[in-house]
Amino acid sequence: MDRQLDNEGTKRKADEDIVEIRSRCQSSPQDFINMTTWAAIFIWAGLVLLPAKVNLITALTNWGVWSLTFIGAGVIVLLGMLICLLWSECARPKGRRLILTLILLGIGLQGVVGWQIIWPVVLITIGISIMLRGIFSLR
Repeated sequence: MDRQLDNEGTKRKADEDIVEIRSRCQSSPQDFINMTTWAAIFIWAGLVLLPAKVNLITALTNWGVWSLTFIGAGVIVLLGMLICLLWSECARPKGRRLILTLILLGIGLQGVVGWQIIWPVVLITIGISIMLRGIFSLR
C-alpha cells in the first residue's frame, strides 16, 4: 500500500515537471517575431552581399552594398515592430526597437542622403517617440 502511494506521488511529480517544462518551452509571439526578424536580416544581408554578377539587388541600384544591407535591416526591424503593434497577443514593442531601426536606417542612408540630414531626423523621431510614449502612458 505504501509502495502504491509512493508510485502515485512520483507519477504526479513527473506530470508536474512535464507541465513546467512545456510551459517554459512554449515561446511567445514576441519571441517568434524576434526570431523571424533576425533570420530575415541575415537572409537579406546574404542576398545583398552575393557577388555582383549573381545579385540583382545591387545591380539595379547605385547604392553601395553596405548601404543596402543596413537599409534592408532597418526596414525589416521596422516591419517587425509594426507587426507587434497590429498583433494583439504580442507585447508592445519597446523604444529600443525604434532606436535600432533609426540607427540601421541612418547608417544605410548616410551614403545616399548624408549625415547632415540623417542625424537631425533621427533625433527628432526619437524625441517624438519619447513624447508620445509619455502622453499615452498618462491615459
